[in-house]
Amino acid sequence: DEDSCPICFEAYDDENPKMPLRCEHHFHLGCVFEWFERSELCPVCEEKMEFAPSVGMTLSGE
Repeated sequence: DEDSCPICFEAYDDENPKMPLRCEHHFHLGCVFEWFERSELCPVCEEKMEFAPSVGMTLSGE
């Protein structure tokens, strides 16, 4: 569902918007950071997680 985070299943809103990754999957920022503590791979497609270029950095800060 494009309107909810696939990690927590909660809807996106102004206070907790979707954050796109380079693989084109999206999550709440807090959810993706919490997931990143366990794995560097996208929980949907298992590619290395990187923010989309508009966000300007990878999760590892590179």
